[in-house]
Amino acid sequence: MIKTFSKKDINKSLRRVMSLNMQISAKTEELLRWRELSEKTSGAAYSHAKSSVRRGNRIEDCIIKIDAIERAIKADLDKLMLLEGRISETIERMNDPVCESLLRLRYLNAMSWERVAECMDYSYVHIVHRLHPKALEKFDGLYSEEGGI
Repeated sequence: MIKTFSKKDINKSLRRVMSLNMQISAKTEELLRWRELSEKTSGAAYSHAKSSVRRGNRIEDCIIKIDAIERAIKADLDKLMLLEGRISETIERMNDPVCESLLRLRYLNAMSWERVAECMDYSYVHIVHRLHPKALEKFDGLYSEEGGI
């Protein structure tokens, strides 16, 4: 028996990709700030060497924080790659270039609705109220066949 999913479930899966991308970007920015701080603290460029002894000084605190952020980014990237791969495969099976483009631009490239409309040369209203529901409907059929993402 094929399990059916609501549009809310499908949209939630697609939005998860956007959310992971935003989390990775935020963590990357935080990582850059910590690396800058470590360079100011030590007067030397950060090396990827981990310190096994914690002496409580500022440079070691920075390195520990940098390592934790790098691990979190890697974990998020692993999740993102798996989810994006499954979603991308589903989108490819749609056999509708317009719907495929819309879903890729919006959910895999995290573009705003305005930017999607501009790239596709359609009005905002047409994209959001006509094409998006159509694309979700097509995605829903394939998503349900595969048992979800």
